[in-house]
Amino acid sequence: MLRIILWRLFFDLKNLCKLFVRSDKTYKYFAYGGNLDPGVLRRRKIEILSEQDYVLKDHELRFNVPGEYEGMGYASAEFSKGEEIYGRIYELSKIDAERMDYYEASAFLGVYRRVVQPYGADELFFYQAVNPKENLKPTTAYLNYIIVAYSTSKSVPEGVLANLRSMEAVETKEIAKRANVFVQDYDILGERFAKFLVLYEAFCIVLFERFFYRFSLTEWLIKKPQV
Repeated sequence: MLRIILWRLFFDLKNLCKLFVRSDKTYKYFAYGGNLDPGVLRRRKIEILSEQDYVLKDHELRFNVPGEYEGMGYASAEFSKGEEIYGRIYELSKIDAERMDYYEASAFLGVYRRVVQPYGADELFFYQAVNPKENLKPTTAYLNYIIVAYSTSKSVPEGVLANLRSMEAVETKEIAKRANVFVQDYDILGERFAKFLVLYEAFCIVLFERFFYRFSLTEWLIKKPQV
């Protein structure tokens, strides 16, 4: 719970910095999941300064980040020799790149880690699961974000797009149990309290996803970027 509160407080601080602080420094962000849809970033009030298609080498797209519902998984870029992830590089301002750490639950929450690697004479960053879980699936809506974005890209092979279109999605609305997002060891207090910790984590996930993550007065104050 403390991590959620700290996440909210410092995220609001970053939003206020966007309102009042200016910097010419920019960062290259590689998007491969739902953020491939520019509309998602515009709703987050993140301005795309430039963009281009890009293929991340030796990494594989996997849906292994637990979400709000049982069996639901968000995307992660996992190291896998010889594999490729098709995505897009967005150039972002320094403050928007920092705000991305909060949207991607990297800051304080530790759901994702920020990975930095060379990009020509520069660097790019992307996000990777901290505690990946197997046998998860994307929701239909989340998978469609990626499919639509891939459909508009000339660099994505038809075979990659076909695999995504044939991928099974999760439809359940059952709240996730034992997702290991806010609690890593359910038996840390003994078997008697394990059930309590499972319920506590489910409560934290719902609280974060439905309230803390979706509503922000400081974000509302930021002007939406022009298309």
